[in-house]
Amino acid sequence: MDGLDDVMAYLRRAARAAGKEHLLDAEADIGESVDDLLADDMRRLAIARHSSFTNSLPPLYTGMTFGAWRDRASLSDAVSQVREWAELYPLVDAGLFLYGKERGTGKTHLAIAAGHVLATKGYRVKLIDVVAMLNRIRNGFESQQPRIDVEGIARWSDILILDDLGAEKQSPWVSEQLYLLINTAIARQAALIITSNLDYGELASRMDDRVVSRLIGATDRVVVDDTDYRLEQHKRRKR
Repeated sequence: MDGLDDVMAYLRRAARAAGKEHLLDAEADIGESVDDLLADDMRRLAIARHSSFTNSLPPLYTGMTFGAWRDRASLSDAVSQVREWAELYPLVDAGLFLYGKERGTGKTHLAIAAGHVLATKGYRVKLIDVVAMLNRIRNGFESQQPRIDVEGIARWSDILILDDLGAEKQSPWVSEQLYLLINTAIARQAALIITSNLDYGELASRMDDRVVSRLIGATDRVVVDDTDYRLEQHKRRKR
């Protein structure tokens, strides 16, 4: 069987599995039929990937989309940068490092909103709460529960969102876990979206230099700095 026969045999198996073998019959326009089949598969993959991402989010986070963002003039540039990055991906040079020293400014919202856009493109997007992940690993060691596969998380993901990096208590063990996660993701060319209340320099004073060096090389900083929006909402409700 020559190369063309091999290709057609593969396409016929794929079409049969999808119940669309009729698209490959002799009377059909083969090129157009295959294109339609692949386009349909890509649409179904994108729907499945977005559903998987949404279902993996905590309930509070599922509605964090660009459409649900409440405009604040001070953050308009940051929102535009993140939205444009998500729309252009994969035609970008690096991931995102969303930094703001105040809590409640919307870093997590913007990271997840970008995740929604990327998941609808068919990418595998994973949100990791850094502190929660490290606590689960520790608890697994102490209770002899199955270990979380840190490398597996990075290998599985096309886009890895690390939320609240730098909030964890530091130790050699923590640095080892974070280096393993981040280095594996970068080695696989997965894009990183980081949120943090600490800038690169502040992280360098707390974390292993290898981790911060990887982050600087793999992400571009976007400043998301404003007053604590959650606190402002609370104050308005109390009035």
